Amino acid sequence: MQTLLLDTQSGALTPLAGPEVCGGNVQWVAASPSHGTIYVVENSGSFDGRILAYSVGAGGELSLLNTCRTYCWMCHAVVDATEQYIITQDYGTQPGEAHVAVFRILDDGRLDVDEDGGGVTVWRRPCDPGGHHSGPQPGQNPGRQDASHPHMVCLSPDNRFVFAPDLGMDQITCFSFNEELGQLGGATATGHTHA
Repeated sequence: MQTLLLDTQSGALTPLAGPEVCGGNVQWVAASPSHGTIYVVENSGSFDGRILAYSVGAGGELSLLNTCRTYCWMCHAVVDATEQYIITQDYGTQPGEAHVAVFRILDDGRLDVDEDGGGVTVWRRPCDPGGHHSGPQPGQNPGRQDASHPHMVCLSPDNRFVFAPDLGMDQITCFSFNEELGQLGGATATGHTHA
């Protein structure tokens, strides 16, 4: 991972700092501007996931704040508008495993972790409680559409809803989001795979 400066006039990128070795398979980077922090979502070859919190210095240098173990096969994350939570999804490798999870961001930008290094989950909800299609099998690829496989999370502009496009279910699941408590509410779904 490397920090680059974008010249908005020419489009040129100039290296500032790095490269910083994360150690795994980086899937996504989410930012918390008020904390001056980025959160790197990565997976290892053994399906273990983690989020790495880095502070970004004035010269673009990255300093690791902490890491937290999470759920397997995360490939996306978003920081909510209050910058108190990072919301992730678990792609799910078996029926019933796919979830959307909320983790707390501390005041200094670090992630809230337990004594074993696991992320303190504020809220975790399954994308499809049974993990199976309730109607006819959607999609053209049975090998990837046998169960719920959310591959992204995004927030509504008012920070009240979390959307989880789901490749496996051919739908977008919408959860209500309580930004005061960091909790996800009841889910509804529609038949698309990208938000």
